[in-house]
Amino acid sequence: MIARFEYAIAPPDEHVILHMSWQGDQAGARVMAPDWVVDALAERGFPMRGDDEFVGLAMALSYGVLVASLAGADLTLSGDRSAWPTSWGMLFDKPRLELVARLH
Repeated sequence: MIARFEYAIAPPDEHVILHMSWQGDQAGARVMAPDWVVDALAERGFPMRGDDEFVGLAMALSYGVLVASLAGADLTLSGDRSAWPTSWGMLFDKPRLELVARLH
């Protein structure tokens, strides 16, 4: 297992989101960052877009972890769970209380 990663169907908007999907037989993801993360990283000389293109899952995960750690943001995985390799460990569901609180 490489680390503990949380998964949510509807991740919090303020998190860096790794949205997993398939293109043909390739598992991949897009890294999506909220404006505050994009702005914070731009100020530090690390320009990025809020919504990047689909790349292989290992590359997307690496980039998502980098972006979240540089910004001090939470990283949440979303999208198609079947894209996650079981050899990387299991995905943990984000606690529902946190998601319910966000809706109110």
